Amino acid sequence: MQKMLSFLQTHNPFTPTTDNVLVNIATGVVASDQVNVDEALIVGRKIHDSITNKTFSQVSLKRKKQAVTFAVAKKALRIDSGVKLHISSSELSQRLLAVASCSQQPDPTIYSYELSTVAPALFTDDGLMRKSQ
Repeated sequence: MQKMLSFLQTHNPFTPTTDNVLVNIATGVVASDQVNVDEALIVGRKIHDSITNKTFSQVSLKRKKQAVTFAVAKKALRIDSGVKLHISSSELSQRLLAVASCSQQPDPTIYSYELSTVAPALFTDDGLMRKSQ
C-alpha cells in the first residue's frame, strides 16, 4: 500500500489540467487527438447500432470506426505504399527471423532493413527513453 501511495504522490492522476486530454499516469504521455478509448462505450454502441438487424453477409466492420488506444503513440513503420504499421520491435524481429529460418538459405536482403523502429536498448516501443540501471 505504501508503494502505491508513493507512486500516486509522484504521479498524481487527479491534478487538474487546462485541457481535457488523456494522460498515461505511469509515463506522462499525453494522448493525441486520435485517441478515443475513453469513449469506448459510445463507439461500441455505434458499432452495435450499425449491425443490428443485418445478416452476417451484410455486416462490414471498419477499423476506422473502432476505439483508438494509446497504441497510436508508438512509432510506426511506413511501408512502400505509405501505410503505417504499429508493431512492437520484438514482434517484428521475431517475424523476420522466423521467415529467414524457414527457407533453405536465409536471404541476406532480410537483414538489410532495421529490425526495430527505435533502438530497443535505449528506447521503449512508444519512443520513451528507458531508465538507466
